[in-house]
Amino acid sequence: MTSSLLTLSLFLLLIPTCSSIGVVWIRMSSSDHSITRIQVVDKENSSRYGISLDIPLTPFKHKEFVLPMPTTQPYFEYSIQLLNFWNSNGPKTETRIPMIVNSPWIHRTEKLGTLIFISIRFKCLPQFYGSKCQFYCPEDEICAVDQCSKCQNNSQCEFDGKESKCNCSSEYSGEFCEKSNYLETVKFLENSVNLLLFLVIIILFFFLLLAFVSVKIVFMFTIKKADEPEAIEPINVISSLTKLQILTPEHIIFANL
Repeated sequence: MTSSLLTLSLFLLLIPTCSSIGVVWIRMSSSDHSITRIQVVDKENSSRYGISLDIPLTPFKHKEFVLPMPTTQPYFEYSIQLLNFWNSNGPKTETRIPMIVNSPWIHRTEKLGTLIFISIRFKCLPQFYGSKCQFYCPEDEICAVDQCSKCQNNSQCEFDGKESKCNCSSEYSGEFCEKSNYLETVKFLENSVNLLLFLVIIILFFFLLLAFVSVKIVFMFTIKKADEPEAIEPINVISSLTKLQILTPEHIIFANL
């Protein structure tokens, strides 16, 4: 126990001077007396960065401490590995909790023989940024801002130190994968149907207007024709008058005889 406390104190003293990219806040408690070993490991479990602490826990009494994170190339995805020796003769059980950069506190309850309550938070040191604190920005320079936190709908973000890019799944699109392709398709179909209905209404209105104008023209032509007087044939009258003019002299002569 004394050895663990001395090791922990040494790490706390080295935090300001050691070469690190971030720090991890850890808060722990247990439902029973136990000893929990904390190790910082990468995803291949090939590097522990020299951190392996045995922490004695008592029921429902929190212990808090801070650990520096390493500066390595390439940048690994680190996890907090818990190994609980919950009694001297019992089996060793373990679990892993991934460290997410600049996230709120992550709270977990692990049943490792006894209940282990743990809260962790990983934060980049000043001037370090990126999904794994892998980029450095001097104080006198204006550096790109990591926009990966704006990516939505479980999209994957790529940040190269200059710009952020959200890689969307097939169901989403947009700068931050905020647009659902399904909803966009439904909206497009709705707009197409509305446009088609509008065109059909315009065409029907045009034909109705054309039919109305045609009926109106026919009706006006019929009324005009009905109001006109019947024409008189002048040829028959002239013929009759001619006959009378011709026959009248002969009739007079015959009467005198």
